[in-house]
Amino acid sequence: YRVQKPLFSERLRLSGKPDYLVRNGHCHIPVEVKSGPLPLSGAYRSHQLQLAAYCLLVEEYFGARPTHGLIKYDDGVYTMDYSSELERTLIDTLGCMRADVVALEVARSHRAVGRCRGCSLRADCTHSLA
Repeated sequence: YRVQKPLFSERLRLSGKPDYLVRNGHCHIPVEVKSGPLPLSGAYRSHQLQLAAYCLLVEEYFGARPTHGLIKYDDGVYTMDYSSELERTLIDTLGCMRADVVALEVARSHRAVGRCRGCSLRADCTHSLA
């Protein structure tokens, strides 16, 4: 079923809204829909972390841990196990992101000129590729 409102974790100060939830007994499985084909190497890491965040939010909201999540691409579905290791990686990543928000300078994290061209901070960025 379609999710109507964002889920929120007070503990992690995190909110998000998966596109759908699939009920599997007492467990809710988050589903994220992406445009474009499933990458040959599997789902992008950013998509996996987004889905991990939804798994965490679903667990806190419903009180039951999802075993996995699904990313629906135009040409297939990627099933991602929601492991304790992935949850730790997500929490570590959130910590790094929060540290970057208050940092005086953050290094560019990519080599893609197109990302720089579309960035709203490009004019002030000392690491811009565009």
